[in-house]
Amino acid sequence: STGKSKGFFMRQTNKS
Repeated sequence: STGKSKGFFMRQTNKS
């Protein structure tokens, strides 16, 4: 669960 949350956060940061 944590790993998926981290990937989601990283993805949003990359979109910025």
